[in-house]
Amino acid sequence: MAVTSVVSEPLLYHTDSATLLELVRTFPPNEKRVLIVGHNPGLEQFAIRLAESQSGAADESDHLATATLVVMRLNGNWNGATWGAASIVEWIYPRDLP
Repeated sequence: MAVTSVVSEPLLYHTDSATLLELVRTFPPNEKRVLIVGHNPGLEQFAIRLAESQSGAADESDHLATATLVVMRLNGNWNGATWGAASIVEWIYPRDLP
């Protein structure tokens, strides 16, 4: 899989979940996969809120420790992303990597 572009967005540092949702809505519709690298607490809140009320949603034991990856599947298009529009596929913690 080839990387089509890398965008550095300074607002990801110490931002809130609502701003992250606005950013996701601006992603090009032809992009099937994106990787958001950000900072807490906003990124963790964003992931949890995006998967609210969905199977695979986070519980109180899930959190974004440093270098944790949350794999999510969005139901619909980027520009239509809303709270609860995604499901969490997997939490990958650094300690679990080989």
